Amino acid sequence: MLIITLMASMFMTLALGFYVLVAAPHRAVNRTFGAFVGMMILWIIKDLLFWGFHEYEQNASWWAAISFLIGIVLQLVFLLFAEVFPENSPARMGRVVLFSIPLIVLIPFLYQGRLWTQAGFVDGQFRIHLTGYAYLFGLYNYIILFAGILTLLRKYRFYRGKIEAKQIASVIVSVVLTAALLFISDNLLPALGYYGLMPVSSVFIVVGSLIYAY
Repeated sequence: MLIITLMASMFMTLALGFYVLVAAPHRAVNRTFGAFVGMMILWIIKDLLFWGFHEYEQNASWWAAISFLIGIVLQLVFLLFAEVFPENSPARMGRVVLFSIPLIVLIPFLYQGRLWTQAGFVDGQFRIHLTGYAYLFGLYNYIILFAGILTLLRKYRFYRGKIEAKQIASVIVSVVLTAALLFISDNLLPALGYYGLMPVSSVFIVVGSLIYAY
């Protein structure tokens, strides 16, 4: 059932990205959303490969590393989207580059495995024990997220009373809703020892992206 759910999410996401990109491939907004969808598909694929086909005893270091990396790239793409939406204006790439600078330090930590002391299945049960570097990585992730949301909030106030304000509001709602669901399923509950929602967290991203695209 899990494999079917993740595959359905993947094909739905692929169709969504294709629809938005083909509708206006020349627009920066559509291309940026297409990049976001591409990263989402990678997120679903790595979950499908790990959660759908894991062994009774299996190391999950590769899955953890890719999850952290894709999560950061998703936030950077969202920040880029916030720059160009809804005006289809040129993005301030310098700002995106500035927010990317911490990756120079964090990426080596990530691939040296310093973000966790254990990740994988032990006696058929998934376990992951994070280090302080992981929480630093998570803080960085949320800083980028909040920067994108603040950008959209400023635009919402500027366009208040116009159709653009409604479009911006729908994006903000989708991002906040998705972030909240992912925080609960991938951060809060695992910290309390419950990992049951982690395999299906990709579905939350799909739900948010549907509002995002609408």
